[in-house]
Amino acid sequence: MDIVRAHFGTLGWACPQMLAAMESCDEIYFDRVSQIRMDSWSRGSIGLIGDAAFCPSFLAGEGSALAMAAAYVIAGELSESRTNPEEALGRYEPQLRAFISGKQEAAVKMAGSFAPRTRWGLFLRNQITKAFALPFVAKMVMGSTLIDSFTRPDYSTGTPATSASF
Repeated sequence: MDIVRAHFGTLGWACPQMLAAMESCDEIYFDRVSQIRMDSWSRGSIGLIGDAAFCPSFLAGEGSALAMAAAYVIAGELSESRTNPEEALGRYEPQLRAFISGKQEAAVKMAGSFAPRTRWGLFLRNQITKAFALPFVAKMVMGSTLIDSFTRPDYSTGTPATSASF
């Protein structure tokens, strides 16, 4: 609590009320917003998926879906290379790297709008968020970040699927 008070205790707005409310809590959890960016998601026969390999940050809001997509690909590749996990892991990452990198970049771009630094920024964010109730507004503001461009491999036949829905 001392760390939070030291950083936010002199700020105005609603900070004094929030700090006072925190006094009644037994435990407080806080963390920084961060990403995991690794040069490689595997080494030898060990592979990582989801947040352990490529956490885009909670700002992306897609951690579970991305982990399931990676689990699907890694399981499919392992099933096709039952005796050679290193080979399977070597194919897993190239299938997802560009897609995941795009998600990470989108999260970085969204960070400023998630926690604006000015009153005007807060007002604008709140108005845009309310307008998201209209589907065309979300598409206009979020653009391609709402559309996944990952083609899910079809491991039952060994050929890529014609459409994806992760």
